[in-house]
Amino acid sequence: SGGHHPGYLVSPDHQQMTPMRVRNPVMGVMPGYGYQSAAVEVPKGWSLYLFSDGAFEITDLSAKQWKIEDFLSLLREPAVPEMSEPTRLLKAVRAATRPGPLEDDCSLMTVTFL
Repeated sequence: SGGHHPGYLVSPDHQQMTPMRVRNPVMGVMPGYGYQSAAVEVPKGWSLYLFSDGAFEITDLSAKQWKIEDFLSLLREPAVPEMSEPTRLLKAVRAATRPGPLEDDCSLMTVTFL
């Protein structure tokens, strides 16, 4: 995870989530550091969600500062036909926050394993 939050492996029904984390410091902080790695076998149909902290470090319309758990609740919601998952998530984040630009950069990516 390079010092950041993990990506999440999510089941096709969006009810099971597994954080994909290997504890390491932020990349480049410690020259010569031997970073740890890990491998996982991904079940067919599951998706990997990768996102920057700008996807959840927002202030919502009620002035509440979101935490990652608030964003994870969006991952549990069902997919929307004819809409990509990153688009669905970005629309949900934009609907929850104040108008204007997001407070931080926001990157979202999903990979579904067939």
